[in-house]
Formats: sequence, C-alpha cells, structure tokens
Amino acid sequence: TSLSDTSFVRIEVEDVNEIHKADSVTFAVLENSLTNTVLGNLNVNDEDTNYFTFNIISEIPTLNALRIEANGDLTINDSVQLNYELTDSILLIVEIQDTTANPLIITEEVRVSILDVNEKPTLSLDTFNFNLDENPVFAQNIGALFSNDEDDNQTIVYQFVNETGIEGNYSLDSITGELSVEV
Repeated sequence: TSLSDTSFVRIEVEDVNEIHKADSVTFAVLENSLTNTVLGNLNVNDEDTNYFTFNIISEIPTLNALRIEANGDLTINDSVQLNYELTDSILLIVEIQDTTANPLIITEEVRVSILDVNEKPTLSLDTFNFNLDENPVFAQNIGALFSNDEDDNQTIVYQFVNETGIEGNYSLDSITGELSVEV
C-alpha cells in the first residue's frame, strides 16, 4: 500500500520594480514662441508607479531654452534662445527616475526641431537724421537708410509710409534705401 501526506504550499510573488519606458520623443516648435509655452509631455509608462522625476542632464547646444516641469511637460524656458537662424534643433538628454522604494533611472533623448518663421526686417536706427543745404540740386543724395533681415535670402524693399509734407520733394530708392532730392 502506498502512503501519502498532504500539505499546503504557499508561494508569495514579490513585486519587482520593472524598468519604465518613455515614448520616443520628438517635438517641433516655431522659433520665437512664447516663454512658458508647453511643447508636449514626456509620456512615461511604468507598471509600478505613475510618479517620476525629470532632470535635463545635457542640452546640445547649451541654450537653457527648455525645461521639464514636474508633470513631464516640456516647456519653453527662454524664447529668445529659440532662434532658427542660430540653430535648427536642440537635443536634450533627460534622466527619468521613478519614485518607488528602489528607484530606477533611465536616460532618454528628446529632440526638438526649431521651425523657421519669417521675421520682419528692422531698420538700423529708430530715427535717421540728415542735413540738407537750402536750395539743393536735383537728385542730390541726402543719405541712405539701412536695415537688416535675420532670414536668409530676403529682399528688403524701402518705401515711404507717410509722405505728408514731402510729396514729390524726395525720392527713396526701393532697393538701396538711398534718399535723394526730387525738386
């Protein structure tokens, strides 16, 4: 005859902190966007927690243009630094740590493309002052206006906006900005 005995076996499965995963992160932003604008969220998935800390450990180029909020929102820190004419992208290396008893840390690359916006040209001075002798000769050069356009391959066109009091007395070369006498 066979003999047998019965016993209960209890097995406890202990939870282990699995590594969290962040979604592949790429954002695009228009240059000169306002400070505090949120570009999006760094979505992190973790079976153990929904709470994380975020830390930018590297920014290439170093501009201090972006920051990550406690909730994972990527936010513009300094809009002046988002200038397409200086750089068309920023690479962030972000450290993401879960907030469990035995925290795990991962690093993720976050790429931000800066999109070009056509900025208006700016005159080199707020006020241009020219001296002109009484009774000038026709087509006498008075001076020139100078301006700058940050955007590449732009043509600047000069024109009078308000001709009150000067109608027909002066001409402005639309290409060179040269101001001359017409009478």
